[in-house]
Amino acid sequence: FPVTIYAEDYKDWLVTEEGYRRIATFTGNTPANLRLNLVQEWRDDQIDLMIATSAFGLGVDKPDVRTIIHAAFPESLDRFYQEVGRGGRDGCSSLSLMVTTERDRKMALSMSKTSRISSKKAWLRWEAMLHNSWRSLNGQLVVNRSITPKGDMIQSEINRDWNDHVLLLMQRAEIIRVTDLSSELVDEDSQTATYDLLPIEILRHDVVNHKQDFFDAFEQARKQELEQLIVASNHLYAIFTHQVNDACNIVTGK
Repeated sequence: FPVTIYAEDYKDWLVTEEGYRRIATFTGNTPANLRLNLVQEWRDDQIDLMIATSAFGLGVDKPDVRTIIHAAFPESLDRFYQEVGRGGRDGCSSLSLMVTTERDRKMALSMSKTSRISSKKAWLRWEAMLHNSWRSLNGQLVVNRSITPKGDMIQSEINRDWNDHVLLLMQRAEIIRVTDLSSELVDEDSQTATYDLLPIEILRHDVVNHKQDFFDAFEQARKQELEQLIVASNHLYAIFTHQVNDACNIVTGK
């Protein structure tokens, strides 16, 4: 395999070299219309092996998954738990295999660093959400998680995930507080219910309207999160290394 391995590379190899046929890939580049078909075929047992990135998400909510193969080192312990938890949901035994190298671990750490949004980009996203927010009947500030920082950007799941990341770090920095995750709100303009709307409480009014104060508070939470991710990644790698060494000692009789 080349240095960078993509889902399609695995699929091509398994089809041409191993003869698999009922196999598919599901990534962030998979078109929306094809995603629905793949999820349905997966649930209907028309696909035996799904090669997927985290974009597969809820589509893997299938009770009888018997094997999870981690083709790369997870970015965090939470990510590993999510991947493992997709197997054996019907209560029967399932197998989890980790196929990784030291290079994968370094790549995971690098991805963790680059996937943390910068304070500058976070400010642009917060500005867009704040500018398009409104007050609900009970006085809560309601933001739209699907708003884009630029008018020409396409609203998408990835865009909403970045906005969620910004709001999460703002809450950890005690700039805002999400007041309700369960209620179904109604957009005042369309009068239709939408789950993209999120009610929040402003805790620091001096920060939400001032760029430099926002940078200072947000960056502190951002660095703290990154430090926690690195510690968790090192801990996860230590666990795997210990398990591998124990297995090798059993095989060699040491």
